[in-house]
Amino acid sequence: LAAPSRLSDVVIQEKSALWTQFFPVSREKTHQRHGLMALLPEVQQLESGLEELLPQLVTLQGGKTSVPLNFLHVVLGKDAFPSVTDRTLFYNTDDEMKRVIKQSQDIFAKKSELLKAAGVGEISLVLPQPPRHPRFVKFVLDEQEEWSEQEMGRDMWPSFAGMLELGALKRICTLQRIHKEVRPTSHIYLATQPVVGGKS
Repeated sequence: LAAPSRLSDVVIQEKSALWTQFFPVSREKTHQRHGLMALLPEVQQLESGLEELLPQLVTLQGGKTSVPLNFLHVVLGKDAFPSVTDRTLFYNTDDEMKRVIKQSQDIFAKKSELLKAAGVGEISLVLPQPPRHPRFVKFVLDEQEEWSEQEMGRDMWPSFAGMLELGALKRICTLQRIHKEVRPTSHIYLATQPVVGGKS
């Protein structure tokens, strides 16, 4: 789910998986990055799920308070939007998705100290909506150390933003994703360079 994919340890449990991977800074220096994937029945169980599962990452973190490198990936049930009956369009779940995002942000804020102790710097939610492709939401810590949605990662598999180097591109260009005008699984962007000396 996240590059680089060189794993040094994987522990698979009934409804979760815990892994360790190398995070290279340079040829001489690497960091251990840990990830946790969990399957929860519904968003209402997200808070209790964090309380139950995150202590595993806290143990691996070992009290370190450095840059949060660890991942948390959560799959919310077999259908994250049971109240939405019309599935003719991929985006028919938009309204319910906004509710899930707000509810999740509130829970992450409430459990911020636990997430910090676990060294979590990125959270991805997978929101199944059969028979359509699932929805994806990515949360990161902002400058105020609050959990906010990384909108560039909306409806993208968790590793894609890194693989496409969107963060680096966003630092030098204004990116506009035009996926809704094409199809939800397409990743097409319009990149505009900032105006310099009256020219763009």
